[in-house]
Amino acid sequence: FFFQAEDGIRDVERSRGLGDVYKRQDCSSIHKPHTKLQDNELASQIKESAVSLNGQIGMVVSSLKKIGEKVKNYKTLFDTSLHDAQITVKMIEKRLIGELSEILSLIHI
Repeated sequence: FFFQAEDGIRDVERSRGLGDVYKRQDCSSIHKPHTKLQDNELASQIKESAVSLNGQIGMVVSSLKKIGEKVKNYKTLFDTSLHDAQITVKMIEKRLIGELSEILSLIHI
């Protein structure tokens, strides 16, 4: 037995490739010419879809701009917090250095 793409098990007859598979398909579903009315209806549907898609793209762009602004605001808050934390660390360092210097001066007396 040979395996065949469309039904799994091949007949004893030797395969001539995929061409014989397509030759057995129903040809009634092959493209039929469209009428001018059908073409106009199709064009109208495509135009409506394009307008709708354009509106959806506009909403996505608007949402992305809002998200970008929020990210920018969060970055500003983060930068400010980081700066404040750095200042606090420097103040603590100065205080510790001052206290250590005072302790060391007492020890050497």
